[in-house]
Amino acid sequence: MSKSNREDCLTSETFFQTFAMKKANSETLDQLLLQEKEQLVCLFLWGDNCYNCNVFKQSALTMPSDIKALPIRWLEANVYEDVALGRRFALHGIPTFIFFYQQKKLGKVSGWHGLAYFQEVIQTIQKKFKITLEKELPSLI
Repeated sequence: MSKSNREDCLTSETFFQTFAMKKANSETLDQLLLQEKEQLVCLFLWGDNCYNCNVFKQSALTMPSDIKALPIRWLEANVYEDVALGRRFALHGIPTFIFFYQQKKLGKVSGWHGLAYFQEVIQTIQKKFKITLEKELPSLI
């Protein structure tokens, strides 16, 4: 992907469309979680011109099939535009990834620590809360 295309994806809805991330905000989050209550949901909290948010986005764009293969449904919210949502989750930094199942918050990851770590978090949540997902992660071994 050329630099100009990557920058376009980082500054437009193209990135969110690529990974089927539904837009959420303070008013819609609970309803969106209700619609996806039988799925593991990851809420990606980000902000405009956030360096670390762009690190995640650029990383994801280098491995779209791996990100799409994760057994989660994505939601996204710009907490610079929706400060109330950031306060709701007591954010101290972004990007933050919050995991939900059956509308319950199960865990949170602050920052992007790579795909293997993210997969490990999903597997840990799956085991701890005995969640059967519609698709499984590939083995990390």
